[in-house]
Order: sequence, then C-alpha cells, then structure tokens
Amino acid sequence: MKKVYIFLLLAISCSIIQGQTWNGSVNTDWNNGSNWTPAGIPTNAGNIIIPGGLTNYPILSGKVTINSIDMQPGSQLDVNGSDLTITGVNMNINFNGVVFNNSNGATDIVFNINTGTGGFLTYFRGNTINDNIVFNLTGSNQFIEAVAAPANVYNGNATFNINDVLTTYISYGVPSQFNGNLTVNRTVAGPTSLFYAGAAVTGNFSYINNTGSSTSMGNLSYKTSIGGTVNITAHYPSPGGFEILRLVNQTTGGTVDVQNSQGFNVQNDTLLVRGNQYANLMNNSITGTVTTADDASYGGGFLTLYPQQCNKRQ
Repeated sequence: MKKVYIFLLLAISCSIIQGQTWNGSVNTDWNNGSNWTPAGIPTNAGNIIIPGGLTNYPILSGKVTINSIDMQPGSQLDVNGSDLTITGVNMNINFNGVVFNNSNGATDIVFNINTGTGGFLTYFRGNTINDNIVFNLTGSNQFIEAVAAPANVYNGNATFNINDVLTTYISYGVPSQFNGNLTVNRTVAGPTSLFYAGAAVTGNFSYINNTGSSTSMGNLSYKTSIGGTVNITAHYPSPGGFEILRLVNQTTGGTVDVQNSQGFNVQNDTLLVRGNQYANLMNNSITGTVTTADDASYGGGFLTLYPQQCNKRQ
C-alpha cells in the first residue's frame, strides 16, 4: 500500500511541474489547445514557455492565470486588455527579449506577479513595451528589472507597485529607457534599489515609500536623467537607509520629502539622513528651496555639513 501512495504522489508532482510550449500552429488564440505542446489550454498551475522565431504569437481574450512563464528572445505577447497573473510557486519567471503589445487601447498592460518563495528569481530584461504597463508585485523572491543588455524600452508610462517584502531592482544591470512617466510605490517594507546602472526617464519620476527598509537610487558612475519632475516621499516608521546618487532632472517642480531615514549625504546627488553619520550637502546644482532639520533629541555629535563658502551649520 505504501508503494501505491508513493506512486500516486510522484504522478501528482509530475502533473504539477509539466510545462507547455506555445507553437502557434493554428492561430494566435491563447485558448486554442492546438496552439500548445502538449495540446490543451494552460491551467492556473501551468508553467509556460513561449519561444522566439514563430509566425503566430498569442493574443489574450480574457484574464489569464498561470504558475510561471519563460518568454524567450524574439517572442511576443498581445495582452488585448487582459491581466496576466503569475503565481510563481517554486519556479523562476523570465521575460527576456519580448515585444509586448496591447490591442485594447483603452486599457494598460497589467502584470500581477507573485515572485514566490524559496530563492527563485523573476527577470524582466531586454523587452520592448508598447503601451503603459503596471506591475503589481508580491512574494519574497527578488524581482530584477534590466539585469543584462539589451535594455528594456518602455514606450508609455511604467508603474511598479511593490506590495510585499521582495527585494526589487529597477534598472539594475543596464540603463532602462522609460519613454513616459515612471512611478514606484512600495506599500510593504523591503529593500528597493533603483537606477544602479543609471536610467533615462523622459517624463516624471515618482517614488513613494511610507513603510521603511533601505532605498538606494543611482550610482556615482552612471547618471540617471529625468526629463520631468521628481517627487520622492519616504516617511519611514523606523530608521532605514536612503541615498540618491547622480539623479538629474530637467523640469522645475516636485519635492523630495524624506523623514526618519538613517543618515543622509547629498553629494553628487547622494542623500542619507539621520543616524550615526555626518550629513553632507556638496557639489550639487539645485534650483529651488532646500530645507534641512536636525533631530533635536539627538546628541551623538555628528554635524550637517555644507560647502565651506556657505559658512553655516545646522
């Protein structure tokens, strides 16, 4: 009897991890089972592969939920106004070299991605997105955008809603091109790294984090160029790291409002505030009003330092 149970368990496991590959042999209908190998419409537990070099590529005709997806260089997907939800149970998720379209112009591309647990990764790299796109991210595994060349190109607005503890990297290995506005909202505390490889944003940039954990923006070796305004709000419930490196915007307006961060350093666009560190404001070109305030209850002896010619301390 024990052997029968083991056999059944193995059979169930195999059915769960079995993948399906898009062949597009009939047409572009995601829900035509003949377009898949093995034949059949993918289920919510499906692990999907979409290769490059085909004639027909899928067009969604309704909301789709799957477990994982591996979209390979040269592949395409038309969401046609339908959300794609990926549950990410014990599988990597990979979008690599994909062209994303949306035939329904009244909607945005919406990806609901659970990166899962246990160390599996989600990559979004080398893609072209021909509409506004919204990422709703959950899970505890890393989400890595732009890990390697070529860069992602967003031909529309891009929004990243980070709704769980996952570490999130945006424009990490190569500088992404955002031909529109870029919005990053973190609603659950977790590390956020933006623009480590630099980036170009033609529109406005907005970052909101009222939950805490570390935030880093930029890299001293690479400039991040923002064509519009910059609006940053980071109100941490408990002290957490915050820095900005070589962030440059082209349009007057916007605010940077950071409260309860741990240390601050604005030097070549570096910002660290509060904690056992000196605070430096140097080598920046700023048009507008800059207000800094020390924590009146802190007596650790560290100073807020301005350029010598300013001759002031706070």
